[in-house]
Amino acid sequence: MRFRIVLLFTLFCSIPFLHAQEASEGAMLKRSIAHNGEMRDYFVFLPLGEFTDPLPVVFGIHGYTSTATGFEAVHGMNRHPQKSGYIAVYPQGMHFRVNDAYQVITMEDPTIPLTAGEWEGWGDPRKKAEYEYMLSYSPYDQLKKNDYPNLMITGGWHDAAVQYYEPLKWTARLRDRHLDSAKVLLELDMSSGHGGASGRFAQLRLSARELAFFAGLAADH
Repeated sequence: MRFRIVLLFTLFCSIPFLHAQEASEGAMLKRSIAHNGEMRDYFVFLPLGEFTDPLPVVFGIHGYTSTATGFEAVHGMNRHPQKSGYIAVYPQGMHFRVNDAYQVITMEDPTIPLTAGEWEGWGDPRKKAEYEYMLSYSPYDQLKKNDYPNLMITGGWHDAAVQYYEPLKWTARLRDRHLDSAKVLLELDMSSGHGGASGRFAQLRLSARELAFFAGLAADH
């Protein structure tokens, strides 16, 4: 089957008060593909029914600090494939910063911004089968006694979507289960929200600290 490819590029920071409506028809599927020796995750939304003509594929590519499911939650692209006749694909970035470390408990609370809109992507922990599946990949619940790489973990006190206690708890458990001498640093910015520090220079200072962390690691070697 031939597909017409439509690329949709939208760069944004997640906005807590925007919610996407749940799709009335179709299914959101999580898939992985090997590329250059690494596994890359992506989400595919398939409309229900049989279509006689080839369907176009619309790619939703999230920007820095966001995620594939966060992109869909804000833009609501899953609401239209059934009527408009297209397949939606959301590639997950290789290195994205916004994430729920305390995945299962966070996703149980629909009052947290963007939570209900992302049940299709992450899973709905109120359903037993999906709850057990989420435990299998939850960053907090899957930490084992192991050797972990050097990490700089950041969070924002005013983040309404990824609560401040998530990086705190994840860092504490990570340090408890870390077996080697790698660095595990935490920066909790008391003035930041979900999109990071407010203001151009504050963003640059945060980026500078991150680059300094990596430069320090390089100097050690």
